[in-house]
Amino acid sequence: LFLPLMANTQQSYNPKYWFEGGINQRSKSDDASLMAKVDSVAAKGWHRVMFWGAENNGTSMTYYFKSQFLEKQDWAVFGGDRLSPVVRAAHKKGLKVMMNLEGVNPFSWPENKWTEENIRAVAADIAATGVDAVFEECFEVKPGVFISLARELKSRGIEYISGTDPMLLREASFAALWPE
Repeated sequence: LFLPLMANTQQSYNPKYWFEGGINQRSKSDDASLMAKVDSVAAKGWHRVMFWGAENNGTSMTYYFKSQFLEKQDWAVFGGDRLSPVVRAAHKKGLKVMMNLEGVNPFSWPENKWTEENIRAVAADIAATGVDAVFEECFEVKPGVFISLARELKSRGIEYISGTDPMLLREASFAALWPE
């Protein structure tokens, strides 16, 4: 598992940690209280915050960011734009923001409606929000969908992070994702 990191001695290992829990996507915060939360995160030495971008509700999902594509889907429920104020406050303080889509991945949400085409449209909407990174996991359930997500995010300068079981490194679809 660590061989790729050690194989290139010209690079140094520089892990990135994202702070979760400081900002709740379900609660609307005014600018002052949101800035106080961001100030607290920064004061503790964090440089990055995570924002839970969507969650599944059986056959539908609730999302907390602006998305022209999702607003037209009957399977997507807008939970309010909770992300834009977080991005503004975090960037004002010099922090990066990662959106977590783990709650609507195909493993966690068996009733998902993801296709390669529609997740590409959502990725374009996500990129427009100003987030710095997107996290998901269990891409191996629908690898084509998440390769499409990774490619679209990369083309728009957004970092893509896939978390998955290290045993899946042996899966053919994982090798296809790696360059993305």
